Amino acid sequence: MKFRYIYFLLLILALILFLRPIIAIADEPVNAVKFVILNPGDSTVGMPVTIAIEAQKSNNQVDAAYQDDVTLIASGSATGAGLVDIVNGIGTIEINDEVAETVNLSLSDTEATGLDVSSTREVDFELIQEGDAAWNQQKFWFRDDDGDEIAATGFSAEDVSQNTNIINVVPGTSFRLRFVIKLTQANGNISPQLEFKEGTDCSTGSWTIITPTSSVFNLQLSPNFIDANATTQRLVGSPNFIAGQILESTNPAGSLSMLKNESTEYEWSLKVSSDTPFAATHSFRITSSGAALDNYGQCPSLTTKIYTPPPTPASSSGGGSPTTVTFSGKAFPGAKIFVVDHDVNYDQIVSQDVVVADDGGFYVSFIAIYQSLHSFGLIIKDKEGRTSQTKFFNINTLSQGLTVKDIVVSPTIDFTSRLVTRGNSATIIGYASPGSIVALEIDDIIKKEVAAAEDGSYRAEIETGELDFGNHRVRTKQIIQKENKESNFSPTNTLVVSRLVSPKTDLSGDGKVDIKDWSMFLFQWASKDTAQKKMIDFNEDGKVDVSDFSIFIRNIRS
Repeated sequence: MKFRYIYFLLLILALILFLRPIIAIADEPVNAVKFVILNPGDSTVGMPVTIAIEAQKSNNQVDAAYQDDVTLIASGSATGAGLVDIVNGIGTIEINDEVAETVNLSLSDTEATGLDVSSTREVDFELIQEGDAAWNQQKFWFRDDDGDEIAATGFSAEDVSQNTNIINVVPGTSFRLRFVIKLTQANGNISPQLEFKEGTDCSTGSWTIITPTSSVFNLQLSPNFIDANATTQRLVGSPNFIAGQILESTNPAGSLSMLKNESTEYEWSLKVSSDTPFAATHSFRITSSGAALDNYGQCPSLTTKIYTPPPTPASSSGGGSPTTVTFSGKAFPGAKIFVVDHDVNYDQIVSQDVVVADDGGFYVSFIAIYQSLHSFGLIIKDKEGRTSQTKFFNINTLSQGLTVKDIVVSPTIDFTSRLVTRGNSATIIGYASPGSIVALEIDDIIKKEVAAAEDGSYRAEIETGELDFGNHRVRTKQIIQKENKESNFSPTNTLVVSRLVSPKTDLSGDGKVDIKDWSMFLFQWASKDTAQKKMIDFNEDGKVDVSDFSIFIRNIRS
């Protein structure tokens, strides 16, 4: 009983401390009263400028529910002004000017909103001299993510120096890459964007922008700096330096205005995907929001390590020829297939492939697995990164090869939401072979069958009214009727049927909202990790604020 009283006293104290700033803003204005032009900064002739306009409340905060439009007026020869589409309180429009002049910006209430439109701004379009601006990618440096913008060292134990490409990089490795960009001939603006491609020529080829989910290389959150921190001059030979940015989740960076002969430095935190092919070489370059620079004096490249098989054990027969291992069957279009060589002392991916057949068919064959007892795992992931049930096959490669045909891969499985209020539908999604029947089982009872679409995706809606409160085991298997074959079951996922009106507030997933969830909520509220914070965006409006806190409080149990 004493513990129960302490529990409630701590909860009340935490609520009082947390609610103090909330109560202070309880009387804040609800609706927008004015349109405000944000300061756009200056530009050069022919270089567009984005003008942002906000619908603000009387306390200068954006009214995120506001949707009515306003008209931007630009003086002189500027083009592009006009009706601005305001969405969720914010709208943007791009203007340009082919004449060197000061452009006055003002607003007109053409849509009769009744809001104040007295806000004004100026944009100076400056004349570019001495021909066109020329952008140059000059120097680079691969670094370890082991310090802040100044303290981080060169990549790996070798502590590589600037303008040094890196090799034998293990898939899954984190690293940072820094560039020098120099502007010559004229003033200009750039929005540095980091891109990669397979190969070693920075001037040609098909390039891919690096994002948090761009496959081979991804943006990687770093514990050593804050996204968009300013850079200092770290690479030699960069006169007339102007600060750039060090970035972990932003690409491209914002627009930077530079004067002729100025240099800047940009750096990104990156990670090599764990399923990147062995012995592959990729190059990196900077563009200006996709537009290639004028000169790539240096073109950094990264090469992943070469697969090295385990040592060949001695055998009484004096050895033998390498073994061939072959797998084939049905998965789903776009799936990634990995074969893992596994024993007590060794575990490594030995083959990687992508399913390109429209029916999900695959064929994987490889050589040079040396003589010994091996266990091979067949791991298959769908387009969204979900994994099917892993299958393992044992073989004594000293005396035999391995061929496994007609494998029917189990479906992948996921929920649109793992926590569901009883009475609402639960949605199960995943991938199987196109045209197959996906049988869905809850607590060992088949509940529904659906057909996989042409791309292999499936979606099943399950009514939860008849299910008990609490956890339920859910899994699927696929049936290929025309071949009279079926797969094993998928990995088992857990569906939680909740009494809560907003089951997302049950952060611990135990069917109730209590002090454990309160602790998790406070941690995620204070987190700078966007993925963590998204977990408490209960109303799914793209931000975490007092509305989400209110939803959480309404669901907490006494």
